[in-house]
Amino acid sequence: MKRLITLLACLACVSCATGPRPFVQGDIMIVPPVRQETDARGHFALTHWNDGGTVKIKMTDATGRPFDVFFDHRITDTDSGKFKTEPGTIYLNAYPARSNSVLVVDQEGFKKRVLKGINY
Repeated sequence: MKRLITLLACLACVSCATGPRPFVQGDIMIVPPVRQETDARGHFALTHWNDGGTVKIKMTDATGRPFDVFFDHRITDTDSGKFKTEPGTIYLNAYPARSNSVLVVDQEGFKKRVLKGINY
């Protein structure tokens, strides 16, 4: 009986320790699960730019911290006229052309860990 109780206690501890891992890049930490913000009418809060289709999604992580996710769909870089990233590249904090925007280094990891279950 003691072995069974010990085994159950160990399993409970393991399940607590294997919760969703936060996404960390530099000073940015996002704790899943996240939820997409909605406007007063209950529609998802999206902003579209007339640059080829860049989209901003307002989100909140599990700790209640709000953040913005940008999907870069610029046709060209407005300064040089050259392509800088693949369409759909993810940035955080600000519009991709702004100096305070942060390019997500692990694009696939971000999609799997942070955007899991989000329609984007």
